[in-house]
Amino acid sequence: MTGMLDNVLAAAILLIVGIIVGKVIGAAILELLKRFKIDSYVGIKREHLKVSKLISDISKWLIYLLFLSEAAAVLEIQIIANALTSLVNYLPNVLTAILVLTVGYVVARYIEDAIEDTHVAYSGLMSRVFFFFVVYLSAAISLNSLGSRIINTVLVDQILLIIVATFGVGLSIAMGLGFKSMFKSLGDEIGKDLVSGLRRKRKA
Repeated sequence: MTGMLDNVLAAAILLIVGIIVGKVIGAAILELLKRFKIDSYVGIKREHLKVSKLISDISKWLIYLLFLSEAAAVLEIQIIANALTSLVNYLPNVLTAILVLTVGYVVARYIEDAIEDTHVAYSGLMSRVFFFFVVYLSAAISLNSLGSRIINTVLVDQILLIIVATFGVGLSIAMGLGFKSMFKSLGDEIGKDLVSGLRRKRKA
C-alpha cells in the first residue's frame, strides 16, 4: 500500500513539474520568436495560427507529454506510457515540418522580391514561378519529415520531379523570349545609333 502511495505521489510531482517546465519553456520560446519577428515574415494575422504560437504550443505539449509518460510509467500503466512515448517521439517531426515550411516561405518571398526588383523581361512571371517552386519544395521536405504514415511520400517526390521538369522547360522558354526581346531592343538601339551617325556625316 505504501509503495502504491509513493508511486502516486511521485507521479503527481512529475505532472506538476512537467506543467511548470512546459509553461516556462513555451513562454520562453514564444518570446524569443516574437523578438525575431518571425510572424512578420510569414504574414499570418490570426493569433492561434501564428508560427510563433504553433511552435511554442508544440514545444510546451512536448514537455507535458514527456512528463505525463514518465508519470504513467511510475504508476506502471504501461499501455498509456508506451502510447505517450510514441507521441513524444513523433512530435519533433511535426515541429521540424513547421520550421521547414516557415523557412521555405520566407526564402521564397525573398527570392520573389529579388527577381521582381531586377525589372528584366518576364521578371514578374519568373518571380512567381520561383516562389511556388520553393514553397512546394519546402512542403515536400516537410511532408517527408512527417513520414509515410501521414502521406505517400513517394507520390510527393514524383510530383516534385514533374514540377522541376515543367519549371525547367518554362524557365528556358521565358529566358529565350526574354533574350529575344533584349537582343531586339539592343539591335534597335544600334540601328538608331548608326542612322544618327550617318546623318551627322552627311550634314558635315
